[in-house]
Amino acid sequence: MMIVALRYLACLWGLMLLSFSVQAGLLKSGFEAKFNVYVSGIYAGVSSRHLLRHDNFIEYHSRTVAEGLASLFVSDIVSEVSQARYEDKDIVSLSYRYQQTGGKDEVDESVSFDWGKQQLHISSNNKTYPIQPHTYDVLSFQLALMKILSSSPKKFVFHVADHHDLHTYDATVSGKETIDTEYGELETVRVDSVSRENGNRFTFWCAAKLDYLPVRVEFERADTGMGSMTELKSLQLLGTPSPQPVAE
Repeated sequence: MMIVALRYLACLWGLMLLSFSVQAGLLKSGFEAKFNVYVSGIYAGVSSRHLLRHDNFIEYHSRTVAEGLASLFVSDIVSEVSQARYEDKDIVSLSYRYQQTGGKDEVDESVSFDWGKQQLHISSNNKTYPIQPHTYDVLSFQLALMKILSSSPKKFVFHVADHHDLHTYDATVSGKETIDTEYGELETVRVDSVSRENGNRFTFWCAAKLDYLPVRVEFERADTGMGSMTELKSLQLLGTPSPQPVAE
């Protein structure tokens, strides 16, 4: 019994070390995360995220696959990759690619940032837009948000290019909220944002102990009221071993 107890304590200590190691350094070390995806409140699949960093260059991958009942109706796999760099304590977006495969219609679209000309180009509509301060692609923005919230703003404006268009959002830090996720209970800062173009809403819950990583993101369309949500399922720093169960 004592041996079993010691093994249990050793495993528990390993879990504590893992938890502590994940509490900081996500952007410095890179990380792997999984998010549950819900559409109109119904579980629809999982989104796997993978952040790689080499010096000041970062590459953020996302792969979303339908699961459960949703997989009976949706076979598409959505892959996204954003390339960016650190500059003056900010995230500078360089490129974004969106690919949708496995379904009837395959999509391959991109956003490119030309900082020399202060312009970005979206391939799907073949339009070029001027780059304003706090302009990101839709994926790297979630990393930029982590840096923005570390300075404790009350309000801020950001511009996000997805694979369709460029959108401007007015954001308000609404306060602190405790939320329950599959990853565990988390103290978060809530950010509400509204699109100036169409009234669509994004709400972010960002965990301070996880470097303000957005651990829950809700999206709501203004015209239909339909929405979706992603919520943190698991998180691991790159190079951090997962604790293994100890046999009795």
